Amino acid sequence: MSVQQQVAEVEAGRKTLIAGVQGVGAQVRQFESATQAVEWLREHGHARAALAGISAVCNSQKRTAYGYSWRFADR
Repeated sequence: MSVQQQVAEVEAGRKTLIAGVQGVGAQVRQFESATQAVEWLREHGHARAALAGISAVCNSQKRTAYGYSWRFADR
């Protein structure tokens, strides 16, 4: 499955994303969609945040994106 197909699945609401821990004791944050996660990142200092970075982490192609670990809630 291509990154574009994976992002489409997230956007279609078939999967929920969770941002993992960012350092010791950091709060885990859950998002309804990858788009919502990107919007939150942009509001919190990551002006160039993109869906592709989050998707790559969720699909084990990268370890982190924007200082967070990401995973699909249903995995």
